[in-house]
Amino acid sequence: MTEIKSTLDLVMEKTRHLSFSEQEKQEQHFHEFAKRIKGLIQQYQDQKLRVENLKIELSALQKTFGLKSEDIIKSEIVARLDLHQDNRPLLTLLPDLCRSDVTPLESITKEYKEAVYQITQARTAKVKQHLAEKYFIAGEAVVPNLENDEAGIKKIQQMRDKFDRLFTLEKSRLADSVET
Repeated sequence: MTEIKSTLDLVMEKTRHLSFSEQEKQEQHFHEFAKRIKGLIQQYQDQKLRVENLKIELSALQKTFGLKSEDIIKSEIVARLDLHQDNRPLLTLLPDLCRSDVTPLESITKEYKEAVYQITQARTAKVKQHLAEKYFIAGEAVVPNLENDEAGIKKIQQMRDKFDRLFTLEKSRLADSVET
């Protein structure tokens, strides 16, 4: 009787003569290194890893793999930056680990938040004034629902688009810069 082989046995039998070239081994080594760095940064972002521990883990990875991590770290952090979220934890890593100037990104983020606040305040005042004049509804308890205010939504969206372009441009500049 013939032996029934598993799929793994069949694959191993067919590929036993294949092996990685030296270049393929190096690429695989680099991808594994980058993947581990990505995982560490995710743990940091999820607040499961503190900065001190992140530095220790990154140093150990560099020793284990014999590779430099600064460019990989920078590109991974920059890819995670988003204008519409709190970027402070990630922005503190860039100067510390990659010697990168994040002042322009911080400035854009601050201006964006201020612009959203200004538009929101102006629209709130305008809607309150409209309610008071047209419907005689006024007072401290009146809180306009700006989520349904089409004019306000349109203004905020236009402003967001402008700041998104600036933020993306600055992220590209930062990612492309190589510190020496």
